Amino acid sequence: MQLPIGNTIKQLRKEREITQEELAEILGISCQSVSRWENNSCYPDMELLPAIASYFDITIDTLLGYDRSVERQVKLIEELSLKIKAGMMEDVTAEIRNAIQIYPKNIALQIMLVTTLFNCHTRMEAKEQRNTLEEIVTLCRKILRTKASGYDPLFSNENTILLMNVATKNILIPALIELGRYEEAHEVAVVMPTVTMTREFTIPMTLKGASKKEFLLDNLPLLLLMTMKTYISGIIHSEIETDPAEPMGNINPCKYTLDDYKRDIHILETVYSMLGNYTDSTHELCSNIVYLLWNHHAAKLSADEGDFDGALHHFQKVTEWLVYPNSKRRNSYLTGTLFRNFVHEAPGKLAENDIAQSPAYIFLHGYADAGYFAGLETAPDAIRREYTALTEKIRLHVGAEA
Repeated sequence: MQLPIGNTIKQLRKEREITQEELAEILGISCQSVSRWENNSCYPDMELLPAIASYFDITIDTLLGYDRSVERQVKLIEELSLKIKAGMMEDVTAEIRNAIQIYPKNIALQIMLVTTLFNCHTRMEAKEQRNTLEEIVTLCRKILRTKASGYDPLFSNENTILLMNVATKNILIPALIELGRYEEAHEVAVVMPTVTMTREFTIPMTLKGASKKEFLLDNLPLLLLMTMKTYISGIIHSEIETDPAEPMGNINPCKYTLDDYKRDIHILETVYSMLGNYTDSTHELCSNIVYLLWNHHAAKLSADEGDFDGALHHFQKVTEWLVYPNSKRRNSYLTGTLFRNFVHEAPGKLAENDIAQSPAYIFLHGYADAGYFAGLETAPDAIRREYTALTEKIRLHVGAEA
């Protein structure tokens, strides 16, 4: 980390309208020393810092370019968060590390680092991936050991401290699982809050009428995803996960089969159909990115297995989702997380800033035009023509969006 002392001295010297020679004479040093400072070739000796700060009537913190105010730290976190939302996770990691060097007691920055590392680690080579997971575990343990008071102005009350701990453990647990350290993960998990203590369950108790309905619809996709992926799939695949012949670290609980996707799509459709008297079920399904992604995967797997009718059915659902008008994408956190993975896993060539494009654009250029559904291109003529027509419908929609 390079301190901006030289730039600060140069700026202040010019504001005072004095030369390097004059400043050197005031401080009792050589003109070459001032020149080297301002060229960032070296730093002033420590014993000179009080004299330099005193002459320019500033604090040593200002001389070092250090602003420890809460406002500056909040602004920095906001700037880094915007870059993460724009899909620049790999690039922003170095910036977060640099920020932690400047603000080593800022726990919010440390949580941001472990979250970013965890979101990026799946795109690394195997050895680097494991090293990153080990670093995540170490960082999480360090955060959880931090004293509960006086360490971070952004975490100054019991509620935020509790949120800090929960957020950290939510990263620590899956990191330990991926490393095959199940017993350690279990020890952390058993002290987590119960599901009925979460905001998704408690906030509705405080709301009434339209605001209550809106909140419940916003969070329904997340709760359905948790129920289906964690509980239903966990029950169905529990025998596989406990097979002593299979090392625990090699099990991927997120690996879905075609039957899993079909089952969960049916559950989603059934749940929203039951809500048909209270909301527009088609609108809600076309606002649920989980429904898009599961039909997307089901179409691919069906085509690869030669079930062309099934593949076309799921592709039609994808098309309906992508071109549905005025759809409000429910649950921004869930949508953002899943959509970033959707972009990064695309087989087609996409630019780094394409994450800002619409789902229809990503699907068309990153998947459909990249041969992701090649199985459908070998289907009987009638199905192939329908597949082509649906693809063109998406293409027209993308053109209209531009």
